[in-house]
Amino acid sequence: MAHSEKKVPKPLVGLRVKRMRLAKGLTQLELAQELQKLGWDRPNKLAIYKIENGLRKLDAHEFAILAKALGCHIADFFAP
Repeated sequence: MAHSEKKVPKPLVGLRVKRMRLAKGLTQLELAQELQKLGWDRPNKLAIYKIENGLRKLDAHEFAILAKALGCHIADFFAP
C-alpha cells in the first residue's frame, strides 16, 4: 500500500444492520416495507443498501425506527 493510500474502515453500523436483517430472515425490500409501516418516510431497497454499506447516515428518529423493526436497541448498532 502506498503512503498516500488509506485503508477505508468498513461501516460498522451498516454491517451490524445487515447482520441483524439477515438474522431476521429479511430481504432489503422486506426491511424497507417494515420501516415504512413503522413511520419511516418512503424507505426503499436502495436506502437499505446505502445504510448497510455506509453510504447513508441515519438520524436519531431513523435509528429508533430501525431498531424497532429489527427487534433490538439503538445501542446494539454501536456496541463493541
